[in-house]
Amino acid sequence: MHTGTNTGDRMWNQQIGKKGESLAARYLEQQGVEILDQNYRTEYGEIDLIGLDQGEIVFFEVKTRTTEKFGVPELAITPKKLERMAQCAEIYMQENGLDLNMRMDIIAILMQVKKTTPTIEWIKNVTEAN
Repeated sequence: MHTGTNTGDRMWNQQIGKKGESLAARYLEQQGVEILDQNYRTEYGEIDLIGLDQGEIVFFEVKTRTTEKFGVPELAITPKKLERMAQCAEIYMQENGLDLNMRMDIIAILMQVKKTTPTIEWIKNVTEAN
């Protein structure tokens, strides 16, 4: 009997995550966001996408799900994750000498098997980061 997550499950989740990030980047570009960076890593974690939206630097967390069985994608973002994102964002701003307003947004993507078009929701300013 198998319990827990196996390597195949992890690889599947990574593939879904990467596909979601690509969809999110294309969607954001269509909305006028300039994508500055992807998968930015620091000792505190990773930020999926970084963009410039109407003069603000935006740090995006992309959550992709294929089912709502465990809740909508954005519910997977914990306060601890937001705290780590804020730490990463500060480092990015310092490393790049940026002195602009910044915010953290979530892109929630639901890619259901029977639907040809994924549902994409852009949740802006999930925490005050200014």
